[in-house]
Amino acid sequence: MEGAGVLETNEMLSVTFAEKTKTLNRRRGSYKAKITKLQSFLNDKASNAEQLLLQSKLDKVSEMYSSMEALKIEYYEVVKDEQLPNLELILEEMEEDLEEIKVGLQTLLLKHDDISKNVSICNTALSNNGNSPPPKSSFIKLPDVSLPEFHGAIENWSDFKRQFDSLITNNSVLNDTQKLFYLRSALKGEARTIETSEDTFESLMTVLIKRYENKRVIINSHIMNILNFEKLCIESSKGLRNVIDVINKNLRGLKLMDLETNELTHQFLINIIIRKLDIESRKLYEMSLTSTELLKWEMFLEFLQNRTQILENLHG
Repeated sequence: MEGAGVLETNEMLSVTFAEKTKTLNRRRGSYKAKITKLQSFLNDKASNAEQLLLQSKLDKVSEMYSSMEALKIEYYEVVKDEQLPNLELILEEMEEDLEEIKVGLQTLLLKHDDISKNVSICNTALSNNGNSPPPKSSFIKLPDVSLPEFHGAIENWSDFKRQFDSLITNNSVLNDTQKLFYLRSALKGEARTIETSEDTFESLMTVLIKRYENKRVIINSHIMNILNFEKLCIESSKGLRNVIDVINKNLRGLKLMDLETNELTHQFLINIIIRKLDIESRKLYEMSLTSTELLKWEMFLEFLQNRTQILENLHG
């Protein structure tokens, strides 16, 4: 009787997995249809589409990436091991199609930006009433600058806002609608889920500032990042580079909060970092000291950089 109960339970589980697999297959078919539709748009209509429509399609591609990732995770829970290679191949092809669509849409958006720049240059030339030609430097094509991205980590907010304000917020050529689209496209992860009562650039930026511009929390976050990075158990160029990057990034973040370092903070930092290094690096650091004078911060950073370079040379 007990064996019959186990058999019945296994059969029920098998039916449940089969039903869930069928549901996932239907979802996969729906995503494939959407990808095909986006491919048709890119091939037939995208070249003549407005910039805002292209941006809307690009946003859909980003949403599809998230949906595909969730689908893959759910498949792994129900699909048998022998079925995985074929399934992964199918999903990989769909992701490659999405990547091609994404690149195609981004290329067209860049062309729109170039056209806008050229129109602006022509308008400047016309405003001279033909009296004098515009300076040659006006026609230099500068490299495209990628938008900064913000994923919701509060310690990255100040750096993001400073860059975004410089590129977009303070750009007098852009109107409110364009600024809003640029801001939405720059928000990723948790930050992308934020909603406002009004669909305007100013309202969205205000909500972001209220949520993330918490000076005390930002400063605490930078300080904890410096204090809590993992101790190096073995000598490693990668580990040392990470130490240097963590320190520089968070000191830059504190500087954006108007907190400058001084001799005292430098000595604190040196003592904190030394205790996080591997034994061999600590030994070499002590051997590098030639007097009882306090080591300067710049010299300590130079020691870490040299140590990193030596390890890279030794391990190829």
